Amino acid sequence: ANDPPRKVPPPKEAVRAKRKLTNMMAHDSTSIYEVFAVTFAAIDLEWVCTNATYMGFSQVVKEVRGNLLSSLASKAVETVDDLAMHLGVELKPQGFGCLKRS
Repeated sequence: ANDPPRKVPPPKEAVRAKRKLTNMMAHDSTSIYEVFAVTFAAIDLEWVCTNATYMGFSQVVKEVRGNLLSSLASKAVETVDDLAMHLGVELKPQGFGCLKRS
C-alpha cells in the first residue's frame, strides 16, 4: 500500500551491486580504493547537505549505503567514474604533498 521508501535496496539489487563491484575489481584491482574514495566523498556530501551533527552519523551512513548499492546495481553504472557521477560526487586530484621545510 503506502509503504515508506526503502533506504536499503531489495536483496536482488544488493546482489547485482556486489557483482558489479566484483567485476570492477576484476578489471582493475585498485578500483576498490577508488570506490572507497567515492563513498567517503558521498558521505561528506550527504553530511554537508543535511547539515548533520555527530548524532546523525548513522543516518548519513545508512542513506549513503542505500544510494551506493542502488547506484552500483544501476545499469547506467559501469565504472568508478560512472559511480561518482551517479552519486553526485566529483573527485579531483588536490595535489597533496609534503611541505618543504626551510
